[in-house]
Amino acid sequence: MRDPRFDRVPLLMRAADLCPAYLSSLPSHNLGARANAAAIAELLRGPPPDREDPAIVIERLARDVEPGLVATAGPRYFGFIIRGGLPWSLAADWLAATWDQKAVLHAMSPATPATEAVAAGNRATPENDIDPTVHSVVRSAE
Repeated sequence: MRDPRFDRVPLLMRAADLCPAYLSSLPSHNLGARANAAAIAELLRGPPPDREDPAIVIERLARDVEPGLVATAGPRYFGFIIRGGLPWSLAADWLAATWDQKAVLHAMSPATPATEAVAAGNRATPENDIDPTVHSVVRSAE
């Protein structure tokens, strides 16, 4: 029998529910943090969550860090210019985290260095073993 603690799908679905809820709150969300790092750390150091249910850890993480979140992904944030939370970058980040590829060695995943090279604007060459057709696909999505 499979250990339900290692069933990723329900946990990912719960995280997927929490993310749109947060994004939907951004137009009216407090722009700045309502708590400092020490207060957030204290919340996170609270009693350990039930070790049998990883969903509780995810729920608690979302709840406890929320007062320290700055609404950088929201429409009213004009602080530092760090707009990384565009819909396509967020979706790509979810995919990258799900794929869990390691960029350290080309042999571990050719997809990672190819994607990084294209994102960085590098042209494919025989020396870096990247198919030049990949570059045009990623560029067309920009």
